[in-house]
Amino acid sequence: FVTAGSSALTKPALPVIDRYKVPLVSREYSDELLTMKSRFFFMPMPKITVNARAMADAFIRIGKEKNQPVNRVAVLCQDGSFGEMASDTFGKYFPSKGVNVVANQIYPTGKVADFSDTISKFKALNADALVCSVTPYEAALIMRAVKAVNFNPLGIAFSCTCIDTADYANLAKDGDFAFGVPVFSIEAIGDRIKGAVPFLKEFYSKVTSEAERKLCTEKAVLECVIIMGIAIHALERAKSYDPVAIRDAMAKLDLQTGDRYIYWPDGVKFDETGYNIRAQTIGGQYQGLKLKIMFPESLMTPGVHAVWPMPKWTERAASDGGGSRMAACQCGANI
Repeated sequence: FVTAGSSALTKPALPVIDRYKVPLVSREYSDELLTMKSRFFFMPMPKITVNARAMADAFIRIGKEKNQPVNRVAVLCQDGSFGEMASDTFGKYFPSKGVNVVANQIYPTGKVADFSDTISKFKALNADALVCSVTPYEAALIMRAVKAVNFNPLGIAFSCTCIDTADYANLAKDGDFAFGVPVFSIEAIGDRIKGAVPFLKEFYSKVTSEAERKLCTEKAVLECVIIMGIAIHALERAKSYDPVAIRDAMAKLDLQTGDRYIYWPDGVKFDETGYNIRAQTIGGQYQGLKLKIMFPESLMTPGVHAVWPMPKWTERAASDGGGSRMAACQCGANI
């Protein structure tokens, strides 16, 4: 049994899958699900805390490399276990690295139509970076507010937030230079993840309509493929349709990147909680409306560096002569 990913739906399902002994593989990122000690739940993708710390480390590293370090960060997250876990992680991790968190705000998901007041507060606090864990739709609203109040931090990042959606793409150049994690791009990564590009090219050759293409971002496709691949590998090794045998085979999987359907670093091996201890996240930045990989180093293109600080809004307006828009895609929102 596999799910596309929604912590609000997955959480109440865990007692049920344990009761009926049905293994579940999910695209989820929520750490909370791992604390529920389900024997039949498996999470192959990087969890919230991994993504948040990786993004924080990237901002700290990039700031030092550019001699414009992050000193005062503002955090903005949606409510619920997903956003609150990210808020807690950022709120503790940045100070442990010597960075002051000047604001850490949680808002009611779907209830805020305009974030201008919130962003104005961050601006007044002299925040030099903004990190968010929000829904894709609200990521676009936040970027509109950042522009509206002329907030010019060194960098803005969205953690565990899909910024390859139609909502975000509609920002066009106003969405440029934002950082995101996790991300994926054939153009940016090329063949540095074994098997990913051939699989994606074959997959998209069978997508016949623009509407279908908008539903299938590269990252979303690879995430869905890995959870399907885990189920297939477990079925084959169990040599049985007995769900307990499949669960036991799944728990013992030891798969490498490039194995059939496993096209994400660094393969699959589950711990006792059902978390993939090899899960590695990928972070990037939009530059010229195209995604550039910022970490891990093994996936970065030589010569590609972060744009830091982000261009000020007045500078963008002066140089904006139109141009192409980001490709419009859609995937599941975090709820």
